[in-house]
Amino acid sequence: MTSPTPASPADNILILNTLKSSVPTILSSAGHAFSALTNAPLPSPPAPDQTPLDAHKTIFRANTTTFFTLVKQLGDTLKEQAAALEEAGIIPAEAPRFGVSDGASAAGEVTNGGLGDLDVGWLNSRRDEVGKRKYMELMKEVRRELEGMVQGEQGRDDEMMEGV
Repeated sequence: MTSPTPASPADNILILNTLKSSVPTILSSAGHAFSALTNAPLPSPPAPDQTPLDAHKTIFRANTTTFFTLVKQLGDTLKEQAAALEEAGIIPAEAPRFGVSDGASAAGEVTNGGLGDLDVGWLNSRRDEVGKRKYMELMKEVRRELEGMVQGEQGRDDEMMEGV
């Protein structure tokens, strides 16, 4: 998959299309490797001299090797493509820092999960329509259950009174 930096945009597009077509193979290899870790039936019967455990190990090793090889190739090719874009001046060699003032950290530290000063808890506390609606539904259900129980008790009381 990896090749020297291509000279034309058409070459870059062909390389990216090749990368795109390798993604299903990567995902399939990962799926087969995970499947080999379970008791699920194997896609092909094991060799006559293999135990079921050995067959699962063989399939796991083959698929993990394929997975890691393809992921490594994908990463290397994407790095080459990024370098080609940098050389062409399409993307900057260094990512720009947005919102960095004199007092802020120039290292680009991520705070609050990337949300900065935004307080999600404060926003969530201002709108709780779903919680209130669910509370009302639960209260109606409790009322129905209690009324059913009260009516059931009244029916039993009436039966007892008839026997007296």
